[in-house]
Amino acid sequence: LNRVLQPGAPADGVSESLELLLLLARAGGSALSRVQGAVREANAIPMLTQLMQSEDGGVRQLAMRAVSELSAGDARSTDVLRESGGVVLLSESLLSPDDGAALQAVSTIAHMSASAAHVQSIVENKCLAPLLQLLTHRSAPVRAEAEVAFSNLARSGAINAMLMQDPAACRHLVALLRRSGGVMQAQAAIAIAGIAADARAR
Repeated sequence: LNRVLQPGAPADGVSESLELLLLLARAGGSALSRVQGAVREANAIPMLTQLMQSEDGGVRQLAMRAVSELSAGDARSTDVLRESGGVVLLSESLLSPDDGAALQAVSTIAHMSASAAHVQSIVENKCLAPLLQLLTHRSAPVRAEAEVAFSNLARSGAINAMLMQDPAACRHLVALLRRSGGVMQAQAAIAIAGIAADARAR
């Protein structure tokens, strides 16, 4: 695992290895546990984090997805992901001028936001403001993934904590309230009401 995931390894071989890891992880149950154990033993999360910066778009996308799926529900891997700067990289990529890179990042955040183990990392790394900006992105696929992430975070109750961590996100939330409709507008209104009721925000 260490040898094939090295950043300098041939892109084709790295992609095949990542696809195999994802296939095994998606089998769930004991297969997922074994793959997560192998990833921990090989200390592969930092290598996957490095691959998230690959010049090869396919490798970058697979690495982001692998990081998300293999660390979900695994406290140690989640800690390593945070310590190795993986969530910071995702946060910085959310507002990339390259729509493809932004989509990869927001898709990974959307997947991670469904796992309670990842929510705290998303909160700590100030992902909310860029995520809110993506709700009005020119690309429909980017907007759709941002909506999934925002909905998951709202359901988890993390929005208030994220706003306390990153007050600048409030103006994006207000803009969302003005420009959106339906579920997104309702969730924005609930988040604003929660902040207004929190004495720490006054």
